[in-house]
Amino acid sequence: MDTIRFEVRTLAEPGFQGETQEVAIYINGRNLVDIVREYEMPFTKRDGNTLIAGGYAGLPPAGVLPPSGHFLGEPSWAVYRDIDRVSVLECTCGVPGCWPFMVRITVDEERVIWSDFEQPHRRQGSPAGEWRYDALGPLVFDRRQYVEALSNLASLGAALEP
Repeated sequence: MDTIRFEVRTLAEPGFQGETQEVAIYINGRNLVDIVREYEMPFTKRDGNTLIAGGYAGLPPAGVLPPSGHFLGEPSWAVYRDIDRVSVLECTCGVPGCWPFMVRITVDEERVIWSDFEQPHRRQGSPAGEWRYDALGPLVFDRRQYVEALSNLASLGAALEP
């Protein structure tokens, strides 16, 4: 099974002003942004703009920390939902919905599954061409480990409150 870890950290992207925090996601010990960058690089090379590969930041803690069900497939904010997928990463510009990375999150008794990854601005039929993430997943997490990672994230969020 895959493993997941969430971390609240200060975002140091050029476009953000002041100190902005994000929820960074680590899959099997690797930052999800780095993993997605590897999958997107061939598409961006084809398109002639490799700078947009992996052009993501984590979501702001205020909208996704538990008790929000965001990382269980039930986002609190509508801007983080697209049909049956949930945004797990957003554009580095900081504008919600600008350049999201979406995933279908399925929860059952024993597992949490991330599947059907998508960059909605590059879905099938997009004028800029389709980007496919078939080889990225599905990612299958032990539900107990996943919920524990979310609980750790919730305690981090409580420590961040004034």
